[in-house]
Amino acid sequence: MNLPIANRLETAVHARGDFIVRARDLASGRIRLSLEVRNMVVAGGFGALVSLLSTGDPGSVIAKLRPGTGNVPPVISDTGITSPIAVPVSTDFPAGVLELAVQKTPSLAAGGPYDLLITATIPGGTEADAYNGKTISEAGLITVGGTLFARQIHPGIAKVPTVAIDYEWRIRLLPTKPS
Repeated sequence: MNLPIANRLETAVHARGDFIVRARDLASGRIRLSLEVRNMVVAGGFGALVSLLSTGDPGSVIAKLRPGTGNVPPVISDTGITSPIAVPVSTDFPAGVLELAVQKTPSLAAGGPYDLLITATIPGGTEADAYNGKTISEAGLITVGGTLFARQIHPGIAKVPTVAIDYEWRIRLLPTKPS
């Protein structure tokens, strides 16, 4: 039987995410909140993954973190975060969203996991920070092409100039064991 590539990949690879968010006091360095949860890769993210692995589509690369104020738990059919924060484009936020640092440990072809460690920080230290005055409670990973890859909610963090919010997302692709 000749299954579509998405179905063949889904049976060959398991994708999951681990999500950590920390609220950090800038003056003392003290962590005010630290939360670590398992996170799902949403359907659009899995589609982007299929496209990236099968064709090398550059629009499928995870490129941005979009924070928001929503508190609706994520579901596999999510296509965006529920309450994105409107951030004016500036030199700190060139596309109105946060740039990411991405580290890869590719070894899927060798039968091991393929990890993406994705980090982003909503910085503190300036009164002009566009996120100040917002209670941030959700974040989503967005591809270059604008597709939601993964989304998670967390307890609300009141963003003030003296607080930085650090996000860490590990996306792990694991080959499934043949049955």
